[in-house]
Amino acid sequence: MQQITGLIKRNFKNIDFQCFLLLYKSMIRSHLQYAQTVWSPFKAKLIEEVETVQNVLLPGLRQLSYTQLLQKLRLPTLVYTRARSDMIEVLKIVHGCYYPECVPYLQPSSYCNYTRGHNRMLFKLQSHLDLCKNVFTVRVFPK
Repeated sequence: MQQITGLIKRNFKNIDFQCFLLLYKSMIRSHLQYAQTVWSPFKAKLIEEVETVQNVLLPGLRQLSYTQLLQKLRLPTLVYTRARSDMIEVLKIVHGCYYPECVPYLQPSSYCNYTRGHNRMLFKLQSHLDLCKNVFTVRVFPK
């Protein structure tokens, strides 16, 4: 990431918001979001380190806090994008957009009460180990 941000800093001296957003979304954010379904940090320190990658390349925005910066640039946090990406992947798996041999099996719930909810409820896997609590098939269900 440092190489890409250095490339942007060297080659784009006077950059406006629109150009920055275009460069950021295409060169930096795409690297941060690559394979985030498989790799998703769960420790607070790791999440904070990944979020600090979104440092400001615009000199006029360096004094803003992280939340103010995201509001100014109209960007969501990386935690939000990872959660959104997980939900999109679950939707694709449930609706059969992938080959069944290539995706994790999401077991349908045996308890389906059609008066509440819907007929596509999934069985929530339980995990007692901290290592397994952050696996995709366990992570995607609300706590």
